Order: sequence, then structure tokens, then C-alpha cells
Amino acid sequence: MSLYLKPERQKEIDYVINVMLLESGLSYPQNTILEFVHYLNLNVFEIDLSEFGQGVKGIIDYGKKFIYIEKKQSEESKRFSIMHEVGHYLLHQVEDGLKYRVDKYIFNEPTEESVEEMEANYFAASFLMPKEDFIELNEKIDDVNLIAKYFGVSLSALRVRKEWLKHN
Repeated sequence: MSLYLKPERQKEIDYVINVMLLESGLSYPQNTILEFVHYLNLNVFEIDLSEFGQGVKGIIDYGKKFIYIEKKQSEESKRFSIMHEVGHYLLHQVEDGLKYRVDKYIFNEPTEESVEEMEANYFAASFLMPKEDFIELNEKIDDVNLIAKYFGVSLSALRVRKEWLKHN
């Protein structure tokens, strides 16, 4: 399975982001992540998620409209985890009876779950680092640390976004 989503799917996800931005009247980073979350009538709780397994950074409870994120993450990772879960909330329909989603999967296996994880990651990265702003800053600033700080993301998230944009 490729590390990248098909361009058509990327456009669909970008469209969902643009609709949310237009309808909410909010923009990032001018508005906080929590302002977007509240616009969607979601609530975020920082808790210890270790009981769900190593590496679990976020859970979304569709029924309660709650997002739980691992409290021991960096602030940058928390932002990404929140928007990742928002991506699940907006992109992935829930079957009857499924009330929450715990993100535990093997990324290199081509399963429905791994594709949905990739889509949620793309949603978070595209939301936090809009393509035009990202390209403009990368052309003007050589310091990746400054760019990451501007968008409020980790260096690893910044590098992945850069790779995705190079690929397309």
C-alpha cells in the first residue's frame, strides 16, 4: 500500500476542510483548534489512554461526541491528535452500534482501518498546514523549526506534509 492517498480522495478531504472553514467562519492558526472542535459540538478530554495499548494517542466516541487524547503527548501532538479525530468524525461514517473508535492498527497492512487512518492523518495535516500557506512559508523560510512553530505542529508532521505535497 502506498504511503499516499489518491489525488481524488485528497481533493474530497480538502473539500470537507474548506466547507468546515467557510461554514464556521474560523481559520487556523488565527483561531484555536478548540474553537473548531466546539463549532462541531465536540468536547475534548485529556486522559491517560495507556489502558488501550501502547501508542494510542486519541479516541473518538461518536455517540457522546467526545474526543479523548493522551495527556502525555506534546502540545503539538495533541493538536494533531485532536484534528486526526475530527477527521474521523467528519470523514468516516459509523455503523449502528459502534460508539467509539480506538486507533490501533498496523499501518503497512492495506485494510479499511489503515486507509481511514491515512485519511484522518491527511485531514489533520491539511487542516493544520494549509497547502498554500505551507508552500509560501517553505519558499520564504529555510528554518523548519520556525515553520513547525508557526503551524503548531511537530517536525515529523511537517516532514510528512512536505513529502505528501511533493508527491502531488
